[in-house]
Amino acid sequence: MKTIQGVQVLLTTPMAENGALDYESTFRLIDHVIGGGVHGIILLGSTGEFFSLSETERKEFAERAIGHIGGRVAVGVCPGLSGTETTIDLAIQAERCCADYLLVPIPFYFANTLPGIVDFFVRVARSVSIPIMPYDGGGGNSLDMETWRRIVAAAPNISLAKITVPMPSKVSWLHDEFGGRVSAFGGSDQTILLSLANGASGLTVAGANVVPQAFVRMYELYKAGDRDMARCMYYRTISPMNVIAVPAHTEFIQCYKQALYWMGIISSPHTRGPMMPLDAARKEELRAALTLIGISMPIH
Repeated sequence: MKTIQGVQVLLTTPMAENGALDYESTFRLIDHVIGGGVHGIILLGSTGEFFSLSETERKEFAERAIGHIGGRVAVGVCPGLSGTETTIDLAIQAERCCADYLLVPIPFYFANTLPGIVDFFVRVARSVSIPIMPYDGGGGNSLDMETWRRIVAAAPNISLAKITVPMPSKVSWLHDEFGGRVSAFGGSDQTILLSLANGASGLTVAGANVVPQAFVRMYELYKAGDRDMARCMYYRTISPMNVIAVPAHTEFIQCYKQALYWMGIISSPHTRGPMMPLDAARKEELRAALTLIGISMPIH
């Protein structure tokens, strides 16, 4: 089993113009991010539009993508759904396909009770043997301290955490509370530096679809103690793109797909409804930001 650390890219899910899953583009994208040095790939997270795919599509995509990755880097899969049994089914299938860990969001539709959320995470964790990474902040849902204590105590393989809540200090709390047993990752492209300052074991980021080498270099510089150069790398080669993409949480997926399309890596920037294509103004600013950070875009 691979060590889970460093830059874990939340892979987009390429689609053809008719909405069908595009595996040729997927394989090119996988090769692009691995060539950029990422330490791991997370399939079917929010950036991967898991919410718009059928369970059958999610199983097929996980199997084919993991097959193409071929053990080159660590692989996480998101089996998240609002129901425990369906999440368990997807979790078991991901482990059978040789996923190294699972990214599991909080059940996101119903207003769940604390016992219900604890039961959900514990049952999912016990259904597999690989590490579980609860998604703290996904869809605007967060885990409070008491819930973290209960699920970690009940399931030893809950050993990772993705922290997307706007409170990077939660990274250090998790490390201190559990004596290093839980490795917390910075989960937001906008709070990378603050997450690292709080001791994040790594980063789960979407922008690394486009500029994987920049994220990896920034992470390596920071971990080596050269924080000033890491900051320069972030503000010069990552932040301009994220200023356009991330603040509009309804459009960050479209922005990264549009960039990958312009770069010639994926064949279409298509996203499924209810997400809509980017308007002309955002496209113009996105292209300008990508040009500013030196991205080659052969497709116009």
